[in-house]
Amino acid sequence: MMEAAAAYFDATGKDRLLQVMERMADHIASRFGADKQPGIPGHQEIEIGLMKLYHATGKEKYRDLAQYFLDERGKNPNFFKEEKEKRGWVHFGTDPEDTFYNQCFAPVREQKTAEGHSVRAVYMYTAMADLAHATGEKELLAACEILWDNITQKRMYLTGGIGSTGEGEAFTIDYDLPGDMAYAETCASIGLAFFAKKMLDIRPSDRYAEVLERTVYNGILSGMQLDGMRFFYVNPLEVNPGISGKLHGYKHVLPQRPGWYAVPAARRIWSDW
Repeated sequence: MMEAAAAYFDATGKDRLLQVMERMADHIASRFGADKQPGIPGHQEIEIGLMKLYHATGKEKYRDLAQYFLDERGKNPNFFKEEKEKRGWVHFGTDPEDTFYNQCFAPVREQKTAEGHSVRAVYMYTAMADLAHATGEKELLAACEILWDNITQKRMYLTGGIGSTGEGEAFTIDYDLPGDMAYAETCASIGLAFFAKKMLDIRPSDRYAEVLERTVYNGILSGMQLDGMRFFYVNPLEVNPGISGKLHGYKHVLPQRPGWYAVPAARRIWSDW
């Protein structure tokens, strides 16, 4: 909603929705912060939204809140485990014991490899790059460059697809890029395009532009049927009749685009472009 509010304001000049989301962001800021309740999101994305609010309004408090959430991540690797013990439940899709899966294994400036849930990871890297651009912080930019190189040189398919395993929709290890079991989620490619765009904004270079172009044409557009009625959540690179979509380990590799998902793959608002 923060991203939508900023995009609507940019497109129309109308700030009614922007005001709503400013109040929401202010409420979040009243609860979380260095001198308030500690916290980080289970699924990183609010950092992008807060940076969008900052760019739309020029109010540094939204940038500062985004920085807080990024700085806080990894300071306490056991954060989600402790939250589980407090609440008796966990955020959907989060294993509080797996600090690599939720990118809590180290502070963001110390992370050297792309780990865990691929969508959450590249959303976080997008916000990191945006923040580094806004503040001029060299250490944060250096971390973005290291993560960029790890993804694009060791953990990305030739199509620009990322997140090679369906087990947690995640990154695995360097060069583990199976063709017949590829996950390569459309949303992850969209996140990689966002990350590429932010890095390109900082320093115009073909190392970012070429990946941006590759993932848009081969990892994102591939997710939508020409008539816009059917979608690939998972982008198969190899389909084996009688195996793909049927046998264990291959059930996510569907031979045809389904007509509906509980979480539509084309849910993002392309407010950057």
